[in-house]
Amino acid sequence: MDFKDQVKQLTERVIRVKDTIQTEEATKTALVMPFLQVLGYDVFNPSEVVPEFISDIGTKKGEKVDYAIMSDATGQLEPCMLIECKHWKQSLTLHDNQLLRYFHVTKARFGILTNGIIYRFYTDLQQPNKMDEKPFLEINLLDLRDNHVEELKKFSKPYHVLHLKNLPTVSFVGVKRLLPPLVGSVQTLLSKPRQFALLAVRINLFVLKAARIIPGKVDSHTRGQDDWVRLWT
Repeated sequence: MDFKDQVKQLTERVIRVKDTIQTEEATKTALVMPFLQVLGYDVFNPSEVVPEFISDIGTKKGEKVDYAIMSDATGQLEPCMLIECKHWKQSLTLHDNQLLRYFHVTKARFGILTNGIIYRFYTDLQQPNKMDEKPFLEINLLDLRDNHVEELKKFSKPYHVLHLKNLPTVSFVGVKRLLPPLVGSVQTLLSKPRQFALLAVRINLFVLKAARIIPGKVDSHTRGQDDWVRLWT
């Protein structure tokens, strides 16, 4: 069964069982753990998935994150992704700050806030080691599109091992600073359709500058292989 079929099967499961789930703990067991299994993680292997991962925050000791996905990419087993779960009926908006605190005190590069149906993905594009307040990706299993499945696949264990483990640390903040001129050129193109040459020049400049920020990775980006994903290491 390929990844797309596994996700479809998970969606059918969510629809089938969600109304019988009464607690947050049941949400984790019935919805979130199967989600992690679809991504290829062994939820019963503590070297891959640690439930109730302890994350001390300042003077607060013993603070726990619901799940931590572990990685040994640096030669030491460390969390690369943190997951905070809520009851499937609960709104996620009010709980972002909790995950913000957890993210800040670990070496994880991604944070996921979920109620087992909606998954919000966060990272630190704005400021290193400080999780952005807005997710860069949101996936609703009850409103799933093909492009969502492809984005979700980039967080699977097989993709992690094959494509992301050896990526260098890169500064996407630097790349983001290059985007406004490119966006401005697109807007100009829309208002003056004959200025294709200007847009082509702008795109060329963007790629050349990005090459200096992410040496050797621009070709793969233009082929759409790695896109926005960074920092599993």
